[in-house]
Amino acid sequence: AYRPPDLERLRADRVNTLPYHTEIELHELRPDELVDLARARLRQLPAAQGRQDQEPPAALVTRMVRQAEGNPFYLEELINFIRFHGIDPYDEFALTQLQLPSSIQALVLSRLDQLTENQKTMLKVASVIGRTFRVDWLAGVYPELGGDDAVRDELVYVTDRGLTLPDPAEPGPAYFFKHVIAHNVIYDSLLFMLRTALHESIAAFIEQTYPTRINQFLDILAYHYSSSDNEAKQREYL
Repeated sequence: AYRPPDLERLRADRVNTLPYHTEIELHELRPDELVDLARARLRQLPAAQGRQDQEPPAALVTRMVRQAEGNPFYLEELINFIRFHGIDPYDEFALTQLQLPSSIQALVLSRLDQLTENQKTMLKVASVIGRTFRVDWLAGVYPELGGDDAVRDELVYVTDRGLTLPDPAEPGPAYFFKHVIAHNVIYDSLLFMLRTALHESIAAFIEQTYPTRINQFLDILAYHYSSSDNEAKQREYL
């Protein structure tokens, strides 16, 4: 099983007609809710160990809540920025020197910059496969990453950094980007020519790997070839 990258297009026509379907509309968090979330997450940072009885500096909490503008993912990424840069949230002097990235896109890219070149490449290839991606697909589409075991080891590290999570719903070892914004930012960071080439490589890999099961992947093949420069394949699948 594989989830096409554009599942949203199925939503109105199919998902809403399923039995037991319930739609829950989520709203931005209120400032007081973000304050509570920020305090709780800051207390969990390694630098806060042994000081859980102390309130995180109010100025830092206010600054992050204001910048997050109701978006809990944005707030989470701001806290991750502090965590992975080894900043002590209780160090008043360090906080006066703290320069937070000015956008959520910049935050995600700053997280990407902290990874090795191989890990960056892996996530970029994964972003073209889709928000959900299988380990064997990653290794097969881009052999330079190493075999399945090497890819899995890298994903364990990237997951510890809060960018991906294991997906037990897939038939084989698989992961997904923790947040759609991170997926989109990494995908958009690719040069257009490389992105189109990867889409074609992914589609070709599917054709070669599942020659007797092509009908199960028609939507995915149409998506990837439509995002490539292969006009002949576009005519075949679209």
